[in-house]
Amino acid sequence: MIRVVLVSGYLGEGGGAERQIIELATHLDRTRFEPIVVALVPASARSRHGGAYFQRLKDAGIEVVTLERSSRAGPLQLVRLARLLRARRPDIVHSFLFSENWRARVAAWGAPGVRSISSERSVNSWKRFHHHALERILAARTARIVVNAEAIRRFLVEQGGLPPGKIEVIPNGVDTNRFAPPGDRDARRATRGWGPGTFAVGHVGTFVAHKGQQEVLRAAAAAAAAIPELKVVLMGDGPDRERLARLASDLGLDGRVEMPGFVREVGDALGSFDTYVHFSKEREGCSNAILEAMACGLPVIATDVGGNRELVVDGTTGILVPEEDVEAVTRGLMRLAGDPALRERLGRAAAERIRGRFGVERMVASTQALYEAVCRDGRV
Repeated sequence: MIRVVLVSGYLGEGGGAERQIIELATHLDRTRFEPIVVALVPASARSRHGGAYFQRLKDAGIEVVTLERSSRAGPLQLVRLARLLRARRPDIVHSFLFSENWRARVAAWGAPGVRSISSERSVNSWKRFHHHALERILAARTARIVVNAEAIRRFLVEQGGLPPGKIEVIPNGVDTNRFAPPGDRDARRATRGWGPGTFAVGHVGTFVAHKGQQEVLRAAAAAAAAIPELKVVLMGDGPDRERLARLASDLGLDGRVEMPGFVREVGDALGSFDTYVHFSKEREGCSNAILEAMACGLPVIATDVGGNRELVVDGTTGILVPEEDVEAVTRGLMRLAGDPALRERLGRAAAERIRGRFGVERMVASTQALYEAVCRDGRV
């Protein structure tokens, strides 16, 4: 039995990395692996900690340990994490995202026999020299660094100076039982008050600049004259919410844009759209949102950045557009709106691609094989 401590941050709602932790923990073969999830929760999130992700772990019988920190550095949290690792003596500690990665690896130094695996989930172009220097130091005591896209591997090697041999590419996995082309798309659309002529565009993501919702709205506004029954649904929340609402109004999109907030059953919502638009900037790794939209049989219009090009095959499963090219998104929307047969062909190919290459079972199998290899190889 291989004991694994999965180290996350806030587990309340949303978050792509957190979602993959939940999928991994709940799908691990429990006859071979014993998972524990440790949540490193900052004080600002303490009152909101919990929610659907937390409950899924509890329902699966997986222990969740919460270690709060009251300051940015959180030295006491680091000490408590080191104590937990020494007490539980796991075979592997597997952390996700920069803040959790350095804490988990430093804590593991004081726990003999614990092998460290860290995960990078996006192209973190915000990193400066000291961030890369810290990563190189920590890499010396890290068994593997898991990334979810080839674009991240290149970034870590070329910009971060990390050894290629320690980096493993394991794409995100989507549960194709929960996310699949619907058999009742028309009925779902009817519940929203959409008729046969409605062209509905979906988007999921935190409302921040690098997710590109402003550009999605600008493209929609430019296409609106050619698509009389255009609807845009921006699912999610974040600091830019009010700014986006004002922009939609300024662009004359009143009545065309819906912002329902955080949507727990995203698959149900995706099943009512005609297409999905993802105008993310350079940071993107393996986007859960794109995976889920494709799994639901939607053609995707996405920027050709980061890991997006590893998911969307231009002209086969969707349309790739250059970064910052709002006009290209506008053209893509008008093309798809005017060609239902093209939407059907791209959407069918998208769902087949996800089932064949990005199912959660494949992600879990690859990670389990990695855990076993790390345990065979030794600490590093």
